[in-house]
Amino acid sequence: MQKPKIGRPKLSNILQSRSDVEREIQNRIKTITSTEWGLINHYYLMRNNLIHQTASADVKIEDINKYRSVVESVLKKIFKIKFQL
Repeated sequence: MQKPKIGRPKLSNILQSRSDVEREIQNRIKTITSTEWGLINHYYLMRNNLIHQTASADVKIEDINKYRSVVESVLKKIFKIKFQL
């Protein structure tokens, strides 16, 4: 059963907080796995470290490829987007 649509005022409130956005998505899209949520959090923290710390960045190509894979998987589940190789 599909959840009811979100009105503009509620959406505006949800978009004020990353954790509220995640909670709403978790409540509506059950096919995103706990592993994917863990990777989303991992790459979010990595992004924060790159932006907010003055240390030099050490981003491996494997991390970039894994990040892309997770993003594509989640966008497919949420928006039914099809990616080409």
